[in-house]
Amino acid sequence: MSLFACVATLVLSAGPASSEVLEDLDAHPWHPAPAAASSTETAVRPAPTAPVVAPVPPIAAAPVAPKPPVAPGGTWQLQLGALQNPEAAAAEKKRLEKILGAGTVEILVDGGTHRLRYGRFASKAEAEQARASLKARNIDGFPAPRP
Repeated sequence: MSLFACVATLVLSAGPASSEVLEDLDAHPWHPAPAAASSTETAVRPAPTAPVVAPVPPIAAAPVAPKPPVAPGGTWQLQLGALQNPEAAAAEKKRLEKILGAGTVEILVDGGTHRLRYGRFASKAEAEQARASLKARNIDGFPAPRP
């Protein structure tokens, strides 16, 4: 006889016989749980033992000041990129500064976005002129008001 057959025989013979199970069920029949008390019945319930805790007031968030609108003659910049990863933004800044000159590109962080900005221009028209000269160097961007 194989090992599997020996184990199967032992397992099957170890349990109670089917006649024993039927006798046990007849001696101890299953009964459903008692029904829940109806609303017309009054039940006395013990007082809760857990201490009552006062509700915690919500934490007030710091007010967020809206960004001031940019005046028509305000400062403009060229946005050359926007990246989520700060390391990638620093690497792109380094690459752009090799082409444009050191110290000309800055990173503005707004939430999780790192915006690469170039220059400061008095008007959008001046920013557009600078954009045209950057296109000659294969760098593209768009005018954006400086926050």
